[in-house]
Amino acid sequence: MLDSKWSGGKCPVLGVAGMGGTVRLIAMKSCDGSPGSLVEVGSFGGDSNVHPDDGGTTDICLSLDWSNRSTGCADPRLVVSHLHGSVSILKLRASTGYGGPPEAATVSLDSEPSSRSSALEVEHHFTAHTFAPGIVPEVWIAAWNCHNDSVFCTGAEDGKLKLWDIRTGTSSPIVSVEAHSGSGVTTC
Repeated sequence: MLDSKWSGGKCPVLGVAGMGGTVRLIAMKSCDGSPGSLVEVGSFGGDSNVHPDDGGTTDICLSLDWSNRSTGCADPRLVVSHLHGSVSILKLRASTGYGGPPEAATVSLDSEPSSRSSALEVEHHFTAHTFAPGIVPEVWIAAWNCHNDSVFCTGAEDGKLKLWDIRTGTSSPIVSVEAHSGSGVTTC
């Protein structure tokens, strides 16, 4: 595990970024605040749907953040930074048969887990940072603007802090700042 964060909402979900390009979603079986067991309610990555990476090695999810940690909106997105210069925007989708435990449920941030399973799907996946054509740095951090769930920032070992707005697309950031000369950006 390289990063983990709780979503906002009545029934928070823990997003966990890890090796093999995986993101796992873990929730309490009960939303009433009483002690209870945890259940994996969704996952993405691993053997079935890892994006082809740029470096010929296994993908690693380095950081993640929920778009609703401050607002608690019911339709959150996850921004995930990857080892090979890329970023993914994932959204929750209701589905069945993702391969989780039988007691797993739809990820709903407003109610307790139900009888349906869930998964994450890719809304955007793009190269966010590069040193030079064909040379990609690790994207160490990705974080949503807590006041605007369409805007997020990324920081990487290329020393750049970039601000993105998914309403304008992901072909280029809306702002790019050379944050440090010779060192990377580890927080935003």
